Amino acid sequence: MNIFGLTHSSGGLLSMVNEGYPNSNSSQFIITISATSHLDNTNVVFGKVLKGMGVVLEVSQIRTVNDIPVEKIYIIDCGELKGDQNWGMEENDGTDDVFTPWPEDWNYSRHIKQLDYKYMMEVIKKIKDSGNYYFLRKNYVDAGRKYKKALRYYKWMIKTIDISNSNELMMNIKSDSIT
Repeated sequence: MNIFGLTHSSGGLLSMVNEGYPNSNSSQFIITISATSHLDNTNVVFGKVLKGMGVVLEVSQIRTVNDIPVEKIYIIDCGELKGDQNWGMEENDGTDDVFTPWPEDWNYSRHIKQLDYKYMMEVIKKIKDSGNYYFLRKNYVDAGRKYKKALRYYKWMIKTIDISNSNELMMNIKSDSIT
């Protein structure tokens, strides 16, 4: 039994260090990237990441030596955003890719009534074409970032949308992606 109520049952939870008894919280907190039941009864869950979990997971992949990141990580302009506020997560680089870096953060209902595979294929193509734009200009870092993003959207689409009637379209995107 957890004496603090909520358990560390999944990733994306905000947890505050605690001495193991009520009213002993410190100001340090962590964001879990998976279930962390070993923190139950010592840390207190006080929130959940609503958007931006992809960024958290990306930062968690930074290589460390003795638990110290080998690259500097900067958190700039952090704060609280309201649910109905524009979070400004969409790309704004002058290409046709105007989508959030992580599909889980994308509020697609602002663009289309119902998400279907045809619309998703258009989105993925715009992201891929944005990668091609950077690749042709020898900006391989941004090109790679866009290609990885297109792959994330593709994998998300496969999990999220019923594509059972879209075999021909899927074959087209696979062959189109190669060129």
